Order: sequence, then structure tokens, then C-alpha cells
Amino acid sequence: MKRIEITALLGIAALIATLITAAPALCWTTELNTNGIRVYSRQPAKFPFKEYRGIVVIDAKLEVLGEVLRDPAAFPQWMANCTSASIVTKIDRNNMTLRIVLSMPAPVSDRDIVVEAKTVYDLATARGIVKLRALADSAVPADTRFVRITTFAGQYLLEYIGREKTRVVYTLRTDPRVGMPAFVVNSYVKDYAYKTLDGMRRMAAMGKYVAAGAVSPDRPIFDKTLKDPAALRRIMNARMREFIRDPLVSEIVATDAGIVNIVMRGGGSFASVKESFKRGCALYLAKKHGYDARTVEAAVNNTEFEREILNAILYGSEAGRFDVDSWIKKRIGK
Repeated sequence: MKRIEITALLGIAALIATLITAAPALCWTTELNTNGIRVYSRQPAKFPFKEYRGIVVIDAKLEVLGEVLRDPAAFPQWMANCTSASIVTKIDRNNMTLRIVLSMPAPVSDRDIVVEAKTVYDLATARGIVKLRALADSAVPADTRFVRITTFAGQYLLEYIGREKTRVVYTLRTDPRVGMPAFVVNSYVKDYAYKTLDGMRRMAAMGKYVAAGAVSPDRPIFDKTLKDPAALRRIMNARMREFIRDPLVSEIVATDAGIVNIVMRGGGSFASVKESFKRGCALYLAKKHGYDARTVEAAVNNTEFEREILNAILYGSEAGRFDVDSWIKKRIGK
């Protein structure tokens, strides 16, 4: 299980990077919701253990988290159960192979895992994605002190929700080869996901990584995107379509300059993103449902609506299952 953390870290170390390739029809069940961290699970078909997804919003820039994840020597300081981590091969900053050693509770032997991490940017949605997989036929010799984990797949995603806020989604599926009942393994992996995200959040506040982020080659990429109206329009469209699935949203975002201008004037801050979302929702309610200005204003400034929008922005549409049309139908009846 610890290898799972490792893998995730690897993905992160490769760059900035949430979702694993699993059947989308499967629904996620909430396992934990505490201290600002949510952990969900689902049971894949023909796999003995659950797949887990952890989500946390960290008050740090994307490039700062990228520097945390590119520092494997420091993984033991924050990654759950990690006792050592090292780079095996490095093609470039976005493609590398890592070896991670994980401690296990006695009498179970410690584990190691060799993970391939490939990172890509999706600037159209302001996301970095790291795909992770265990290498069973690694060039790294087996060490008799450890049991090697060879079944691991995951993805790590870092997602812009404000220039100073990043949503981190860590998804993993693994077989730690511990010979224990599934419920014991599942409990371990669940805690692993939580502790790893909590540790990452702690590291992101360290001056060492804030300073590294300030000179990171990733920083100009993000800053340039936030100054590009066309790029921001694509990002806002992608985000709003997550919880307003009507194609009318794309038309609204494409034709209303205010949605993008709010974000640009606010320097890409989270507050400006939230206000931009509210404006988009207001225009949608007026054009799609025909509400008058007073009704629209009351709807988007409703405390419950604002809370739901905030939840959707922070934790994503899949986890929150928030849908504007459903909310309106239930509360206003049209």
C-alpha cells in the first residue's frame, strides 16, 4: 500500500499532476472527510482491493507543488510510510523512474517499488497529469530485504482553481502483496492516501519550495496562460461544463467577456474564479430557464447555492455531484 503512496509521489515528482483509468460507470463512495481532505473509494471488477481517490485543496501555486514532487530525497518527510526514495533514471523533468521503499508494520516485511512516471500538461483545462505504473521487469535488482510491489497503477493531478490554490487529486490502485484480508489492506491504503496528502500540504508551505517555485520553468507557463483571454475562456468553459452540462454554457463563455475579465482583473485569484463561476451561472439561468434579473440574483447569491458552487470548484463535480439544473429545479421549480 505504501508503494501506492510512492507511486503517487513518483507521479508528482515527475511534475505536477488525479484520475486513474478505471470504469467511469463506477461510483465513488466517501470514506473520509476530515481536516479538509476527502478520500473516496470504489471496487473495481476482478480486482481484490478497492481503488482510492484523495482530494485536497492546498494554498500553494502549481509550480510550488511541482517542486515538492520533484524532490524525492525529501519524500520520507511527508509521504506516508516512505523510508527512502531515489531516482533510477531521468529522461527529463517530466519523465523519470523512481525506486521507493515503504515500511510495513511487523511482522510484514517492508516493500519496495519501481515506478515509471510520465507527466503531461493540459493547459486547456489548467491541469498537470502524471501517469504512474509499477515496472515489474525493472533493471533495478531485487533486494532480499524487501518484497517488491509489481501491481500498481495511478494518476496524480494538480489542478488550478486560483493562482494561490491548487486542487490535488491522487488516485491509486495497488496490490501490496501482504497476504492479509482485503478489509485490512483497504483500511491501510485509505489511511495512506490521507496521510500523504496531508504531508504534501505541509511541505508546500516550506520556504524552500516556495522559493524554488518562484524560479521554476513552470511558472512563466502558468502566468502566460492567465494573461491570455482565449486560454482563460477555454479553461472556464471546461470547468463550468463539469457541473453545467448543457452546451449553452460553451456559447455563454465564448460570447461574454465579463466571465474572463473578472479572472484577469483579479489576477487569477480564487475569489475571482468564484465570482466568474457565479456570473456564468447567472447568465445560464437567465438564458436557459428564462428567469428575470431579480430571481437570478437571488439564486446565485443564495447561501446554499454559493456553498454548493464553492464545493464544486474546490472538490470537483464528480465528488460533489453538484448540478446547477438539478439544484434550480429542486429549489425554484422550473
